[in-house]
Amino acid sequence: MNRQTAMAGGGEPRGSKLPVRGHIKIGKKGAVRQTRDGKGTWQAPEKLDHFVVTTLERDETGNFRRDDALHKVLAEKGYGERPTVLPIQLIYNDLDLNYSDYLGAWRGKTRWCFSDGCSGVAERLVGDGPNREEVACPCERLTNPNYDKPDKCKPHGRLDCIIEGALTVGGVYRLDTTSWGSCEGLDSSLEFIRRITGGRLAGLPLNLTLSKQTKTNPTTNKPVEVYIVGIEYRGSIEELRLSMLRQLEADQHFFTRIEQIESRIPRDKLHDLDEAEQAEIAEEFHPEAAQQPPAPENGGAPNEQTGGSGSGRRQRRKPDNSASSQLNASETLSDEISPQETSSKDSNDAQAISRDVKQNNDAGAVPRINLDDAF
Repeated sequence: MNRQTAMAGGGEPRGSKLPVRGHIKIGKKGAVRQTRDGKGTWQAPEKLDHFVVTTLERDETGNFRRDDALHKVLAEKGYGERPTVLPIQLIYNDLDLNYSDYLGAWRGKTRWCFSDGCSGVAERLVGDGPNREEVACPCERLTNPNYDKPDKCKPHGRLDCIIEGALTVGGVYRLDTTSWGSCEGLDSSLEFIRRITGGRLAGLPLNLTLSKQTKTNPTTNKPVEVYIVGIEYRGSIEELRLSMLRQLEADQHFFTRIEQIESRIPRDKLHDLDEAEQAEIAEEFHPEAAQQPPAPENGGAPNEQTGGSGSGRRQRRKPDNSASSQLNASETLSDEISPQETSSKDSNDAQAISRDVKQNNDAGAVPRINLDDAF
């Protein structure tokens, strides 16, 4: 997925709906700080330069506990104590059941607005109830580089997978990201592998990778260091094709069985985010919004027209969307700052983090960040 064509996402996050056994994290909640008005507290996000696989239990800091048993297995397999590569497999051949992405804006800890990024419309909460209205998408929350309110729009990607070496079978590990680079890389890599295999993704030996890259901020023309998540096949193209042929020779009904399993998944439930998931995403990826009151009674905004036919099913091919070409890196460069930067900031709220990063850019520094909806 790339910012020049908005998103290839489909509606809201859609996982495999197998039980989630743990999370794959490249960030965490940092130290508790007091809000500017002194009426509450919040935790600034801290970014990591490696993967942390967690359980579903939380520690005293509010973070998910590190899965020490699984990390021990990974270290014994040569992936290290601070892995930047994880051996994974996917469950389905249908890309949408493994990975999904969408555009979303939060108010408070509620997903206030979302879009598939393809249909030209978004669904936005109206009042404090469950009703939504359709509005044109994208709007200034995504396209305006100077938009700095807490309800700014971001891309959201979600991957469900199996980690080889896990001590349990029957659930998935989940990765969430709001990085344009990671969303585009995951989507494009999986689509490329599917083309080579004739549609197969399930059971392939893959690597989930976290790599540091130096990019140029298109607004300031200054270098920034970013961390991008990707997926690779463990082997050459020839080996991938050969493994597919061997699979078909050994089991001619492989694709048919996978399709039968996929057909039984209730698609109308794949788009749901419960309240706990919305709150967790808000705290990690929308910390400014998470400190605000819930969505206001008037869900609309001035000069935003209602859209067309709604958000529909995810489209794998990316339609042309000229409005997205206005996206600008300066809008959210601070969304996923590295641990060195976030832990050293003595700010009172998430907006102060944004100011610190912009000041670093102006001073000619090379901030270490994960490029959240910047490219």
